[in-house]
Amino acid sequence: MKSKEVLSVFTVAIMIGTIFNGVTSDSGKNTLNLFLKTRKYENSLNEPNLADNLADDQLDQYQNETGGGGILCGWWKWAQSFKPSLDILTRVVILIGKQGVLGNITVSIRRLLNGPDLVSVSKTSSQIPTTPVWIEFDFADLNVIPGETYYIVASTTGGDNQNNYYLLYGSGEDVYENGDAWIGWNQGTNWEIWTPEFDFCFRTYGRIGENISDPPAQPARPSGPSTGFTGISYTY
Repeated sequence: MKSKEVLSVFTVAIMIGTIFNGVTSDSGKNTLNLFLKTRKYENSLNEPNLADNLADDQLDQYQNETGGGGILCGWWKWAQSFKPSLDILTRVVILIGKQGVLGNITVSIRRLLNGPDLVSVSKTSSQIPTTPVWIEFDFADLNVIPGETYYIVASTTGGDNQNNYYLLYGSGEDVYENGDAWIGWNQGTNWEIWTPEFDFCFRTYGRIGENISDPPAQPARPSGPSTGFTGISYTY
């Protein structure tokens, strides 16, 4: 799943006048201005402004490398596949910025890309700054199967790919071994791995669930007198 050769070009877009310094692929997908090369943020963005370990969850899967990003508007969806190692997923954090005005951003978890949302959380455009920052999407605890593939799916309404969009930051190449960045054409109807391959900046958190099939522990046998009289207290 390593990257093919990447060429930085200035391209006349099909749907817009001019685009940023983009990355093109063999299929010419980036003539629609979907992927941007960004500068690398070495230190300030390596750690989200959140506790890695809360009282009831811990960091599980993550990818922190920057150098690129996917433009998100209402015309398509983006997804990042991952494989959890914990059996309860509690929240995800993604590195995101914004330009212009557009609708809410929704982050959901799916088992299949064309399947239903298992959980989802939405945030308004006003909650997303123009500069890149780690944003938490905290949803109801979700039981997952460790080692199986799940998808973090990002979607929105409105906007365009030139002046009004969310920028989901990611790596400039394929660096996360347990998943890939996916593009969902036609509002997420048709999915494919983006090429040249890269990975979004994300963090998943979770915890180990209780095995409800295990019987409760046997209580210790109390010690003390085995007989007594009414009205008298005894210590055990």
